[in-house]
Amino acid sequence: MTTKGLCIIASALLLLPASSPGVALMLGPEFIQSTNAPLVGLLRLTSDVVSRVSVSVTDGTGAWTRNFHDFSLAHSLPLVGFKPGRTNQIVVTVHDQA
Repeated sequence: MTTKGLCIIASALLLLPASSPGVALMLGPEFIQSTNAPLVGLLRLTSDVVSRVSVSVTDGTGAWTRNFHDFSLAHSLPLVGFKPGRTNQIVVTVHDQA
């Protein structure tokens, strides 16, 4: 069985309340495709303040969203559920604690 690879387009969106000093991404977002499971990947990013992450993925046919509720400076998040042979757009939203 042959599985076509993934094409990933990643972007980041920082959602902040008006009174917030802001969140700056210090590193990433970076998507690392698994070598053992080609339809799985790891999303990594680091922020300058404690934050949580939401991820939205669209592949031209469907869309899905994952909300990660743990607050941290460094995030390493598994993403599963990709379909073979599709171009995926990943939108990363970073939320501060305010």
